Amino acid sequence: MKLLQRTLLAFCLVLAGCGQMTSAQEIEDLVATRLDDGSSSREIEIFFNEEGWIYGFDRHQSRYQVRDPNEDKLPEFLGRHQILVYVDDQRRFIRVEVEKMYNSL
Repeated sequence: MKLLQRTLLAFCLVLAGCGQMTSAQEIEDLVATRLDDGSSSREIEIFFNEEGWIYGFDRHQSRYQVRDPNEDKLPEFLGRHQILVYVDDQRRFIRVEVEKMYNSL
């Protein structure tokens, strides 16, 4: 019984220490407040850098694949957000999609 209590206490402490967790909707809202339809690739990349996000561009799918390295500090079971920023042929902002991803062992 004490083992179960300690495990639950540890779990609660981990969750309490994760007050910075962000939802997919909050990330989409943040992007929407900072990028307008047609924002240039320069504006998009400045935004990513200001947020401290790591990104790469997938030219085959015309999108940026982005992640927040701050999520690496969270326990694995809480998952990570996959941020996909779609652009047109001139790399101007079209839309953003954010999904919560979980890795299993």
